[in-house]
Amino acid sequence: MGTGEGVNVVRRGIPAALMLIGVWTAVLVGLTYLGDTWLTRQQNPNLSVETRVVGDNQQEVSLAPNRNGHYVLTVEINGHEVVAMIDTGATDVSIPLSVAERIGLERGPTVRYQTAGGLVDNHITWLDRVSVGGIEVRDVRGSINPRLSGDKVLLGMSFLTEVEFAQQSGQLHMRSLPAGGR
Repeated sequence: MGTGEGVNVVRRGIPAALMLIGVWTAVLVGLTYLGDTWLTRQQNPNLSVETRVVGDNQQEVSLAPNRNGHYVLTVEINGHEVVAMIDTGATDVSIPLSVAERIGLERGPTVRYQTAGGLVDNHITWLDRVSVGGIEVRDVRGSINPRLSGDKVLLGMSFLTEVEFAQQSGQLHMRSLPAGGR
């Protein structure tokens, strides 16, 4: 056996090792993606909301709670997708400053709100349209909250009073108002 044969064995081993590293890298990337998708679904089980037509041509959606029991969903504000949480304790649709800037909302007059965290100065804004699936509400009062951290909008009563909603069988059912409204 000559000295050249040992070199060939080593050379054949390098591509196999690189291929093994590539396979494990692909597996880790895939698992990371699946884990991230699973965690996102745990926090927001309503990434895409399906709409049904019921009753007097009303639009209806059903929302599942997340693992903490909150109704978190993806909504559209003025055509921009945002993550929101249903909050019956919020007077308006409350929008973090970072989200308001990202979607181009204008700051209006300052108003003071009493919240669970104390007094907060917000800026009034008007939302041309807020959509949950096929349910659309126009001219919704919102407030830009500079102290609201994160990127989650609070879908408050300025929107919720314009729809019918009820909790039943562990889900929140939301329906557009019948023709003629309230």
